[in-house]
Amino acid sequence: MKSALTKAERPKNWTADEQRALLARLLAHPQFVRSARLRDFLQYVTEQSIAHPDVPIREPEIAERIFGRSATQSSDDSIVRVHASQLRKRLEQYFETDGAAEELLIEIPKGNYTPLFKRRQAEPAAPEAEPAAPGQPSRWRHWAAVVGVLLVALAALVWDDLRIRSRMPAPAGPYQTLFWSEFLESTTPCDVVLADSAFGYLRELSHVDISVDQYANRDFGLVLEAVPTHDRLRDWASMLAHRRVSSMADFNIARKLALIAGYRADRIQFMLARDFPPARLNTDNVVLIGGKRSNPFAELVESQLNFQYDFESNPPEPSIRNVKPLNGELPVYRVDGSPTPKIPAGYAIVARVSKANGKGKVVMIAGTESEGTEAGGEFILNEASLAGLHKALGVSGFEPFPDFEVLLSTTRVGGSSPAARVIGLRRH
Repeated sequence: MKSALTKAERPKNWTADEQRALLARLLAHPQFVRSARLRDFLQYVTEQSIAHPDVPIREPEIAERIFGRSATQSSDDSIVRVHASQLRKRLEQYFETDGAAEELLIEIPKGNYTPLFKRRQAEPAAPEAEPAAPGQPSRWRHWAAVVGVLLVALAALVWDDLRIRSRMPAPAGPYQTLFWSEFLESTTPCDVVLADSAFGYLRELSHVDISVDQYANRDFGLVLEAVPTHDRLRDWASMLAHRRVSSMADFNIARKLALIAGYRADRIQFMLARDFPPARLNTDNVVLIGGKRSNPFAELVESQLNFQYDFESNPPEPSIRNVKPLNGELPVYRVDGSPTPKIPAGYAIVARVSKANGKGKVVMIAGTESEGTEAGGEFILNEASLAGLHKALGVSGFEPFPDFEVLLSTTRVGGSSPAARVIGLRRH
C-alpha cells in the first residue's frame, strides 16, 4: 500500500476551505446522495486527509469506521477495495459530466486511500494554421478537416454519454439506497427467490405438509398420494408437480427491485423456489418472496421471528401467530376475522434477519395471500414507507437499518392491495 503524499508532492495552492467546499458539492450531488456508504467513505477519507495530511489512511481503519468490520473480518473481506473502486468511478463520472466546470479535482489513486487534490489542466491551445501556398485548394480542405473533427467529437460524446448512463445508479431515494445497498453493493451474491405457486396449489389439494428437505429434493410423493382421485384431481396434481409457476405479485416485486438496482441488477440472481439450492442460504444474501405455504424456505427464517405464518381449520385458512403479544396486540390474526367482510382483509410479514454464521442477510416478504405479499413488497421497496420504518425503529440520521420484523394489515380490492398499515413491529 502506498503511503500518504509527502509535503513536496502536495499542491501548495490548495486551501482547506477550497477542499471542504469541493467536498460539500460532491456530497450533495445525487450520485453520492443515493449511496450512503460511498458518501460516508468519501467524507471520511477527505476529512482525514485535510486534518492529518501526513498520516496515511489504512484499509482496516476504513473497514472499521465505515463498514463496522473488525480487523479480523476486514483481513479476509474485500469490501473496502470494492467500494474504493466504485468511488473512483463515481468521482470520474462527476468531473466528466456535472462537474466538468470544476477547476479543482479530487482523485483517489489506485493502491491508495488518501485523496489527491489537483487543479484541472487547461486544454492546450491549437497551433495557428500556416498560410496556404498560392494556387493550392486550401479552403475546402480546411472545412473538410473541421467537419471531420466535429463528427469524431460528436461520436465520442455520444459514446461517453452511453457509457456514463450505463454506470449511473437507478433514481432510488436515500432510504431505498440505504436499505438495499447492503444487498446490491455487497461482494456477497444476492438471490431473489420467488414463490412456487404450483406447489402451493398442491398443498391446498392435499392438505399435507412436507419438510424443507423433502421439498428441496422434490420428494412430493406424500403430497400426491393425499390428493383425492375423483374428478381427475390426482392428474391435475401430478401436472402441478412438474410445473414451475409463480404469481404476478412476485414478479412485480422482482421487477421493482430490479428498477431500484439499475445497472447493478446483474448482481441479482432471480429464481423460483423449486430451483433454489438450499446451500446458498449459508453463503448469499437472500430475498425470499412468499410464505412457507408456497416458499418452504421461509420456514427456516420464521423460527427467528415473533410473527409466524400459520394454518388453522380444515381446509386450512392462513393466519399469523403472534408468539409474544405486546399490549394492544392479538395472539392470532385470522384472515377470516375482518370487521368489514365486504372488504376482505389479509396480512403480510416483512422481516430482515442476519444469518447465524454472519455471512449476509435474509429478507422475507410473506403474505397470507398473493395480494398481501404484493403489499409487503411495496412496503419494503417504497421510499416513504422505508423512511417511516427507519424512524419507527428508532434509528437516527442515516444510520443503517437494524434487523427487524413488521406485521402489516392489508385490504384486498379487485385482486390488489391498495392499502397496508403497520400493526406490529419488532427490532432485533
